[in-house]
Amino acid sequence: MGELDREILATYVGLYDSKVLVDPRTEPRGWMTFPPWFVLILGTFALGWWLRRWRAAPRTATVSSTTEVLDLPEIEDE
Repeated sequence: MGELDREILATYVGLYDSKVLVDPRTEPRGWMTFPPWFVLILGTFALGWWLRRWRAAPRTATVSSTTEVLDLPEIEDE
């Protein structure tokens, strides 16, 4: 690296912190590989639970079997 490269890197580190120096080709290690799989598995179970609950919900009729008649007072026109 020449002097110009070091100046460029120093400028970027000054602007964006030292995180810009991380090699993008690095592979995640340890626990970083688990969260996406955990979220996918948890979401699958939640979707299955919701679908099973939705299918098992009783389907009740919304119309009453008895007919109700309201007795309203008559309005007289003048």
